[in-house]
Amino acid sequence: MCLWNRVRTYLFLPFGTTLVRQPHYAGGRCADKLEEYTAVLGNRASLDSIAGTYNGVLPPNVETTLTLNADGTYLLIRTFFKEKQKEQEKLRGTFQVLDGNILMLVHPSSGNNIFYKVRDANHIVLIDSFGNEPQNVDKKNYTLKIKK
Repeated sequence: MCLWNRVRTYLFLPFGTTLVRQPHYAGGRCADKLEEYTAVLGNRASLDSIAGTYNGVLPPNVETTLTLNADGTYLLIRTFFKEKQKEQEKLRGTFQVLDGNILMLVHPSSGNNIFYKVRDANHIVLIDSFGNEPQNVDKKNYTLKIKK
């Protein structure tokens, strides 16, 4: 009886390559020692294809403008509206493309990372650090659209 979970494990490597660990089952029995790593070459987003300025209003009422440059740098401007006052925060840093379509914005002074998923050529969606997208109902509220 195999007690090993049939779960794929993802390993993110630089340059947009992802290796996937897939369990093998030999003759109906679990072969724990056997592992297969395959490269996932799905939807790839190049730095040139995602470069541009994206904007929108993310919850809770935060006006957001994200400029992605083809050299791998970004500028994130968030404007918070609190009791008839406006506070603006500017973050600069570098970003990486993970798994072909996940953007990881690295803020060097704080070390905090912000993650977005490239939905298509015109939209990116704010996701959590585990890669989970918002629920379908809320997805449009967490989407930034490219400014043409």
